[in-house]
Amino acid sequence: VTVSKYVENYLIAAGVPGKQVSTIPTGVDFSRYDRSTVQGNLREELGLPADSLLIGTVAILRAKKGHAEILDAAPEVLKRFPNAHFVFAGDGPQTENLKTRIAANGLSGHVHMLGLRRDVTNVLASLDVFALPTHQEALGTAFIEAAAMGVPAVGSNVDGVPEVVLDGQTGLLVPAQDGKALIEPICRLLGDSIFRQSMGTNATEFVHRKFSREIMAQGMERLYQRLLEAR
Repeated sequence: VTVSKYVENYLIAAGVPGKQVSTIPTGVDFSRYDRSTVQGNLREELGLPADSLLIGTVAILRAKKGHAEILDAAPEVLKRFPNAHFVFAGDGPQTENLKTRIAANGLSGHVHMLGLRRDVTNVLASLDVFALPTHQEALGTAFIEAAAMGVPAVGSNVDGVPEVVLDGQTGLLVPAQDGKALIEPICRLLGDSIFRQSMGTNATEFVHRKFSREIMAQGMERLYQRLLEAR
C-alpha cells in the first residue's frame, strides 16, 4: 500500500507487479484543523505588527526540505514586501547552518526560527503563505495540513507533491532546488489577498475530499474486501 501514485509508479518501475500495489493516500484527522477555533497568534508572540505578512513552513530542518531555497528568495521578497516575515517551525541537523546564514545575510529581523512546536495548527493558522520547496516527497502531509487550515502553498513540482498541491488551483508549484523560482509565486500570493484567500479555500475543499481519515479507512476496507474475495 503506497501513499501516492508517484510511489506506486516507482515500485512498479522497480519490478513490483502492479497487481500487488495499491495507492491509499494518507488520511488526516481534520477535526483538529478548524479555523473557527484556531485563530493563530504568532504575530503577537513574535511582537510583529498585525498587518505583517507571514510566509512559513513546518518541517524538519533537513537540507532536502529546501529551507535554504527559501532564504535564497527572501531578500527579493522583502524588497517588494517590507512587512513580510518568514517563520521556520521545526528543528533538525540544519539548525545551526540556517541560523548562521540568516545572521550573515542580515535577515535576523525577518526570518524567525521557532524551533520544535507542538501547536502546529496555531502556526499554520497564522500564515498567509505556506512554503515548502522540498527536494523529494512521497506525498507531503505538511501540505495537506496547511491546506486544511486554508493556507495556500508554494511547493516543488516533484514526486508526490502535485497530487496534494494542484498547481494554479490550491497552490503554486516551482522547480525543485531553485530558490529564485520561489520569488514570483510567493509575491503573487502576498500581493493579492483575494487570490490568496480563494486558493486557500480551494485547498481546504480539495484535501477534505481526498485526504480525510475516513476516506483512508474506506480505501483500506475496500482493499481488504478485495483480497478476501480473491481467496
